[in-house]
Amino acid sequence: MPRGKKLQMQAVDAVIKLLYERTGTRKNGSDDPTGERNTTPDKAKPKPKERSIHPGAVAGVAECLELAPALHQALAKQIGKGDAKPRGIGEWLCAADTDIRAAVRHIRAALPEAGKALRREQGEMANLRRQTQDILGWMVVSTVMDGYQDENAELVKAWFDGIAFEIPLGRSPCLEVLTARWRGGKARFDLERPRYAYGEDDITPEKFQEIGFDDPTQPGTERVVEHVWRLVDRKFNGHHSKNKLSLTEKQELRARLQDDLEFARKRLRLVIDRDDLDSGLAFRPVVEAIHAALPQLHLIFVHSGREPDPGIFVVPADQLAAAVQGLLDELKKLP
Repeated sequence: MPRGKKLQMQAVDAVIKLLYERTGTRKNGSDDPTGERNTTPDKAKPKPKERSIHPGAVAGVAECLELAPALHQALAKQIGKGDAKPRGIGEWLCAADTDIRAAVRHIRAALPEAGKALRREQGEMANLRRQTQDILGWMVVSTVMDGYQDENAELVKAWFDGIAFEIPLGRSPCLEVLTARWRGGKARFDLERPRYAYGEDDITPEKFQEIGFDDPTQPGTERVVEHVWRLVDRKFNGHHSKNKLSLTEKQELRARLQDDLEFARKRLRLVIDRDDLDSGLAFRPVVEAIHAALPQLHLIFVHSGREPDPGIFVVPADQLAAAVQGLLDELKKLP
């Protein structure tokens, strides 16, 4: 090959190499530095997770801070926004890019100062506890990822078999967070420590033995249903009767459940742990009988012995549960 022609081809190769470097393309038309072609269709690539802020969360937090000025001032100071209005703090606490764990820690850190201010002013400590609990409830409902935020969402309907939900979580406060988002309101946690994982609408007995069976592997279906009726009665009326409820009492309770469902999208729930070997509630005929008698109840199966689904919340379920429990512990310490 003539020398001039060879130099010309080398120059062309150099230009092509420079274009590759500037555009980031590789041989075979690939963006991969190894030169291998990417054959994965764009639609198969995982999409980034998203979450929507609950429409009532910011206003709910702002209202609570207005009703608890000592907490408002202490929290504004804690987050370095001393002149922030309640709504501004609410927007920061509930923002999509705010770490829920860090936000809860700021509230925990602000509580002692708010408590001291109330004691100096002889303020009502119960109000501080109540408003902080409600702020937590509004914050956490926005941690539910899109696709799980509604009971009728496709991902959620996949958990439902027509009678009960099979939710890939363990027994933890996260269950209240999820169902509160379905309900459309704030999460309502129970301040009694043994009930942290239950929520105010949860009527599940802490131990299966509360139902009163000698052999929990062979429950009498009718006796289980009667006990669930008494749990509902206790929730609404505070009764602790062990007697069988009358037909009239059951009709009134069923009407109350239906009214709550229609008016406030509120359901009491019974949670059954698949991994609790002492629970006879997991028997299908028992669940079907409970549903037939009380169709307004949320019947939910969980799995405490399995890893929870990592995609339901913006943070892993165990971290969200720890944040909730940590703040509830701080509230319990208030005098």
